[in-house]
Amino acid sequence: MTDFTAAFAAAKAHARALYPQEMCGFVVDGAFVPVENRAPDTHVEGEECACKRCAFAVSAEDTLRYIDKAQLFLHSHPDGPLFP
Repeated sequence: MTDFTAAFAAAKAHARALYPQEMCGFVVDGAFVPVENRAPDTHVEGEECACKRCAFAVSAEDTLRYIDKAQLFLHSHPDGPLFP
């Protein structure tokens, strides 16, 4: 069983650095690999918003680069909820 403790710690640090934007990344060989959130910058109040504060979008290039060797995909939920 793989120990993801270091990867989770790195992902949390990355999420804190990007707050209030949502972060995303892959875990490859037990290490967190951040990728750019390609969601739009513009936040829309009171609607289903897909901006970097409310959502994430991963480029096709990043997905293709990591998907075959990824153990996990992680992203944050800035300001909640604490569950998927």
